Amino acid sequence: MPDYSSNYAKAKPYEDYFNAQTQLVWQLISLVEKHGRPKRLAKLDALLFALLSHSGSIVQLLRSAAVPEAYLISRSFFEKCVNYCYLNVCSEDQYDNQLSWTRQKMLRALYTRQKAYKNIERDIPLPEISEFLKINKDLEKFTGKRGGEKPNWTEVPIHQRIRVIKESVDGFPNEMYLLTMNVVYEYASEVAHGTLYGALFHVDVFWGKKGSLDDNVKRLVSMSMDLLFFLGYLVNGILEVVSTIIPAQELLKVSKDNLKDKIQKNRSALKHQEGEHNKD
Repeated sequence: MPDYSSNYAKAKPYEDYFNAQTQLVWQLISLVEKHGRPKRLAKLDALLFALLSHSGSIVQLLRSAAVPEAYLISRSFFEKCVNYCYLNVCSEDQYDNQLSWTRQKMLRALYTRQKAYKNIERDIPLPEISEFLKINKDLEKFTGKRGGEKPNWTEVPIHQRIRVIKESVDGFPNEMYLLTMNVVYEYASEVAHGTLYGALFHVDVFWGKKGSLDDNVKRLVSMSMDLLFFLGYLVNGILEVVSTIIPAQELLKVSKDNLKDKIQKNRSALKHQEGEHNKD
């Protein structure tokens, strides 16, 4: 059986790039603090802390060949990047929707827990949620005509959110965001929904092809390279957006230099990736 660890070593430049990019997120949090935590940046910093948590998990999963699980978390990483950027440039109505959604979700979570415990015949006494509707505008905003919760905090689909960001920030890498959306979304959805495809997409078993174990390992490493590169590049977009609010140009320059220093100088790694793509 091929040794995954020795093969994964070829992804080291990509992992180094991803880690260097996430270090910039730490520095960005400090920079926002230094500049007095402007309103939206301050409210949204929880998304940045979540990115840091996700990044460590993604790296550990890829090192362990747990590619489907890494893609699952990567979808959340991607959506947080999009929402962080979008919520810093969108209208006040859209921004307020996110805050209202968060507040009403905290309340609804109590009733979700109540419902869960009823399944084991335990009762958690709470007032009827209809009583809260009378006094809680956040709850009312996201309650549908039939009394149930609306499905999302915004009616703007994610690809349109990316378009809005690009229209507001010239340097925003919308092409890379759209590419990452197309690469990550379908795989992650299938994994989350427990389909057979979601359990098999990362191995060479499509269209009757029976790849060797060595081929499968190479495919896993190639997919890991892609994921680390795409997710790392998303940080560029965050820095482009923040640079329109506070001076973050130095971090943006470091982000662009990371691409040259960690990946572009390692030609052998790039050639390996291109070879694997040609096989797929």
